[in-house]
Amino acid sequence: MQEIDIYDFDKTIIPFDSGSLFALYCAVHYPWVLICLPVISIAGLLMLLKIINFTAFKKTCFMFVPLIPLKKAVKKFWDKHEHEVYEWFLEKEKRNYVVISASPDFLLNEISERLSFHHLICTKHNKNGIIIGENSRDEEKVVRFKK
Repeated sequence: MQEIDIYDFDKTIIPFDSGSLFALYCAVHYPWVLICLPVISIAGLLMLLKIINFTAFKKTCFMFVPLIPLKKAVKKFWDKHEHEVYEWFLEKEKRNYVVISASPDFLLNEISERLSFHHLICTKHNKNGIIIGENSRDEEKVVRFKK
């Protein structure tokens, strides 16, 4: 049986939640995305009231994606934050490993290439920033890892 290391990305390999920080980055650099804030806020309230689940809420969180130059924004985001990857991860002797995250694929694919992750499991989104399937979080991480 082959041994592998498994790492969560947000708050393990980096000290922040990459999806939330990216949304904030976009609000600062592309302020017109704030037009989506009322819908996201209402979805957040509906989630808190347990009218919708977390995945339904998350489906609204990146609805601003079609309003920005996504590839450019992601590249510039990681240009700014790549140095914050924890040193232990960069220096660790890396045998076979998997990085698992609930953050969006359109955001993590760039840093995965830069750091040469062996394998990345994250939340898939369509070109409009909407989650495809389930958010890769909690038990869903285990389900995706087993696949």
